[in-house]
Amino acid sequence: MISIIYIIINIFLNLFLSYFFYSLLQKSYYSLKRVCFRLSDQIQYYFPLFLISILSLFTFILPLFSPFLLPLNLLSYIFILIFLPKVKGKFTARFIRIFIVNNLFFISFNIIFYLLLPKFLFLSQIFGFFNLLISFYTIKPFDYYKRNKTYKKTKNKLNYCNKLKIIGITGSFGKTTTKNFLISLIHPHRYLSPSGNINTPLGIANYIINNVSIFDRILILELGIDEINGMNEFKKYLNLDIAIITSIGEQHLRTFKTVENIKSAKAKITNLLKNDGKLFYFKNEIDDAYLKENIIKNAILPSDYKILFKEKNMVVIRDNKTMINVPFTDKNLVKDAFMAYKVSLELFNSSINALNLSKLSPPPRRKAIYSKDNLTIIDDSYNLNLKGLSSSIKNALKENKPLTIFTGGIFETGKNIRLLFYFYNLINVADKIIYCQKLLPIEKRIIEEIPGLKNKILYQKNIIYPNNGTLLILTSGDNSSYK
Repeated sequence: MISIIYIIINIFLNLFLSYFFYSLLQKSYYSLKRVCFRLSDQIQYYFPLFLISILSLFTFILPLFSPFLLPLNLLSYIFILIFLPKVKGKFTARFIRIFIVNNLFFISFNIIFYLLLPKFLFLSQIFGFFNLLISFYTIKPFDYYKRNKTYKKTKNKLNYCNKLKIIGITGSFGKTTTKNFLISLIHPHRYLSPSGNINTPLGIANYIINNVSIFDRILILELGIDEINGMNEFKKYLNLDIAIITSIGEQHLRTFKTVENIKSAKAKITNLLKNDGKLFYFKNEIDDAYLKENIIKNAILPSDYKILFKEKNMVVIRDNKTMINVPFTDKNLVKDAFMAYKVSLELFNSSINALNLSKLSPPPRRKAIYSKDNLTIIDDSYNLNLKGLSSSIKNALKENKPLTIFTGGIFETGKNIRLLFYFYNLINVADKIIYCQKLLPIEKRIIEEIPGLKNKILYQKNIIYPNNGTLLILTSGDNSSYK
């Protein structure tokens, strides 16, 4: 009777364990490497983890001494469930497949042990942990087949739409901003571009299948990668007319390892170009040595456009003989706007493109500026990076008001001491800092070492709006953005 109750509870707990683990896997784009990174950060916040591990091991051994101690074995699952991040997954077809396979394997294993080896039923716990990986690799061949079938269907559809010009945008940051600026400049020509954050190979392929038609003339895509060979997946179905490389920075260093690897990976977008395709890129961001030879290159240098003068929230620049008003002063936004302008001229050589530049506005949560009574709010909470952070702080200081920064750190810094020191020295210029995340032990030590920083920090989960001054929002997440 004890064994039956144990199996029922065990299966119930495995439902929760597999759900949370595969939700975490889903949020990590089904990459076990990224899951390990997330869990390694989680471990830093739990000092009792060692004790939990010992207790879990102890609960595995207890049933060897007495079958009546079998229920205590369930504590190992409970301990792991407490530790595992509680991420809510979406019940997509892939998620449902792996979830069902996992639990079918687990139920079958429990029944087999109950019938054949009842004294070793406690081993089902150990199998449960390994089963998380077994199930993942069991369905992987099917996922690989299904994914490539989708890519083939996508390629056939694009071949059928032979009048469609495809523009691919990659880079560490500035992809969405450049895309939105380009869309504003080529409007009202017939274009198509995914809304939201659709930038993975499979996500884009499904979007093309469901949305592109023979009547569309321009398709603008963001190509997001965080691994050295990530661009190879897009190669399976995309042939670009125009490739754009935006700014390069220390994004996804955990998977890329070095900035040189980032440049090399992003430069592989040139492998997607058609024979007569053209590349637009910032010469000071990526060297020609990284780029494919025998392609048409359009390098943009800082000297290609001259800032004539600045007014409040506006810059006037000159491109050759064309005077252009750009409705913001942030240098990264100006740079992205100029890139979009040059690409729009390649598509439609018209003076109206320069006129439309004055009507641009940054996408939400990307250096957007709001006013609330005596408070100026700069929202840079989306996809924050160290290079953009420096620019945002400089713009905030131009307001000449008391500066409050709301932040939760930058995920990409990880445990890199150099990057963490750089980040905390940057935000130390603020008069007040509201920090909304738990600190790593190494972060606590760095805060202690930087003069004056510790006394500026208030640890508060939710955003606090000052009565006046400037509020710079630097943490990602919808709840932190200004509404």
